[in-house]
Amino acid sequence: MSEVLNGLLPDAAAGVMPRPEYDPATRNPAEREAAKAAELSAETGRFVSPHTIRRRRRRHQKRGVMGMADGRQAPRRPVLGQVDPQVVEVLRRLMDQAVDGSTLTISYYFELVGQAMKKLEGPPVEMPSRATFYRARVSGSEMELEHGPLAHGWADQRWALARAPRGCPSHG
Repeated sequence: MSEVLNGLLPDAAAGVMPRPEYDPATRNPAEREAAKAAELSAETGRFVSPHTIRRRRRRHQKRGVMGMADGRQAPRRPVLGQVDPQVVEVLRRLMDQAVDGSTLTISYYFELVGQAMKKLEGPPVEMPSRATFYRARVSGSEMELEHGPLAHGWADQRWALARAPRGCPSHG
């Protein structure tokens, strides 16, 4: 990445000139990224796009060497860790109450929880964004594990799930 950014390899001796395809004086960043993509494609035998190099360069500029690491395997903060515990508790209570009733959509739960948060006394509780609320419900979060994946699904499946003994394979 050092060669793409400033034209020189990190261990280059003082006074060494950059290779022509990486020279910042004659090549713009897009040309240097394309050169690095072509070089890596030839070295590895696998296509590397200039867009991949651009994305990695930006991450490197933003986060340093750690930005170069593949973050897909890095631990992620659970979605519920981003949601106020009071929001989670109200949602759990509403879902428990709805087990025997009509099927409610996640959108409807979002509205109900929002209304409940406005009625709470004390400091205001910040509602998560709609997207975060949806992720908290449909991800493999603590909330879903407690209520099962059908807490808002088909009524007959929801009723059976609610009545299954804890630990039963059909309980989720």
